[in-house]
Amino acid sequence: MNIISILNVKQLKSLLIVSFLLLISSCKDTNKVDCQIGDSAKNISFSDYVDSIKTVYFCEDSIVLGDAKKIVKAQKCYYVLSQQKDAIIKCEESGKICAILRRLGHSKEEYTKILDYSIDETNETLVTLCAGSKLMVYDLSFNLKYVKELSLSCVSVCAFKGNIYCYSDKRQIVKVADQGLDVMLKGETFPAYIYGLSPIFYKAGDKLFAVMEYDNTIYEIEDGELVPILTYSYPKQIKTIERMRKNDVMVEIEDIIEHSSVSVFNMELQQDRLAIIYSYDMLMRVCVIDINTKKLLSDGIIIGDYPKWISKHSCLGYAYSKDFEMKYVEEQKKVIRVGDKEEDSNLIIEYYLHF
Repeated sequence: MNIISILNVKQLKSLLIVSFLLLISSCKDTNKVDCQIGDSAKNISFSDYVDSIKTVYFCEDSIVLGDAKKIVKAQKCYYVLSQQKDAIIKCEESGKICAILRRLGHSKEEYTKILDYSIDETNETLVTLCAGSKLMVYDLSFNLKYVKELSLSCVSVCAFKGNIYCYSDKRQIVKVADQGLDVMLKGETFPAYIYGLSPIFYKAGDKLFAVMEYDNTIYEIEDGELVPILTYSYPKQIKTIERMRKNDVMVEIEDIIEHSSVSVFNMELQQDRLAIIYSYDMLMRVCVIDINTKKLLSDGIIIGDYPKWISKHSCLGYAYSKDFEMKYVEEQKKVIRVGDKEEDSNLIIEYYLHF
């Protein structure tokens, strides 16, 4: 009886040790970094990623886009958020203006400012996030369907396959539900922090990805759930986060640049290869990662001609060579941006990427 008891205790200790080791292993896996980006000094020409370019001129001379904050293509039409006009302009591929959404005011069916918008092609709806934390949902002809007041102050919105997601100024990704807002992910808030420098939601192919600012995990949003698919690191990441945790009253711009984080501007997915266009250390960069193996396939600094990447509140310079020769392979629409020169104020340039 005693011998059996002693053996059971030894077995129990062994089991506890094994369980502890497994627990440590699982914790390590949770914080596992799949790859590091932002290290390579390799120069990459953006033109190497371009199959073709399509240009669209607006037909109406009376309509001037000015600084286009965001452009989305849906059902063979372009939807342009004009920052100066606080309006969304819809035009056909020919450049003909179809409709203009501009309802400034203080009533329930009006808005004072459009902060962001998103199009759900599945439900044929356009959702605007307006100042005052108000969602206004339209059909694609700009007929108002309903209005919803939010309980959180949000800075970006995404409509995808019947669901609406928002990103709050408290670094939360939330799902808009009938009863209110369901918090899907909450990040750490920082005393010295600037919000809204880059998009949060990225539609790539038939998938929706999300990555929060000053975070390094890319999630796929599927059926209203967040699934982590990739975690990356970047140089000086630990020092950057430590600096952002300091409770300083004033932060100099040089200090923010020195402790810059990765800012993701766009993502595209082709055959399990995820291209990430991002900025780090004041440089525009692009990397390609195999999302199955987590292997970094390429990473480098974009040189030469590249388009104007429009994010929520910041834009990088735009240029492209008119003598650029390429094969015209129109397989998938990939990136849509607008020219920022005065003579190109009514010009939309659509890039078809390959990688």
